Amino acid sequence: MNAKTDSTELAQNVLGIVLAGGASRRMGQDKTDMIWHGHTLLQHACTLLQDIGCASVCVLGRPDLENGLADATPGAGPGQALLQALELARKHSMRGILALPADMPLLSEDILYPLLNAPDNMASAWARYPLPLFLPSTVSPADPPKINAIRDLLNAGPVKRPRLPQSFEALMLNVNAPEDFTTLGQHE
Repeated sequence: MNAKTDSTELAQNVLGIVLAGGASRRMGQDKTDMIWHGHTLLQHACTLLQDIGCASVCVLGRPDLENGLADATPGAGPGQALLQALELARKHSMRGILALPADMPLLSEDILYPLLNAPDNMASAWARYPLPLFLPSTVSPADPPKINAIRDLLNAGPVKRPRLPQSFEALMLNVNAPEDFTTLGQHE
């Protein structure tokens, strides 16, 4: 079996999560609806999670979508939104969640696969990057109300933080402002 097949099998019992609830203040418009390579940034993220083999994909912060979920606690931050998604994964007896933001369209399956190889009791994210992130269903922070930021989740228990290969650094571009979208255009 090759690495892609192994990872796809690992993702079959994983809930794919796209974080799309931000206000896009720096961009000046809803960045999830911006078109790149003929698709919205949100479509890019959902497709990536489907391609890697996630059992299903939900979009946090977008209850207007068929696969969207409203934040249970609006304004509480992405940490709380991910805890909500983790509870959904537990409810459906899934191994965990694989979360990524809608605004990192250069992410690839090769960047996500290694995160799925974390032990079942350990979160996994690349060193220096809070997202993308794999959270196993066993993650249970001692004080959930204090989890607001993603780093709070990462600091709440065991986490695997491998070093990102240098060849992937440029693919971690986060599109937050118009100049970031311009930079994204250089990756045609």
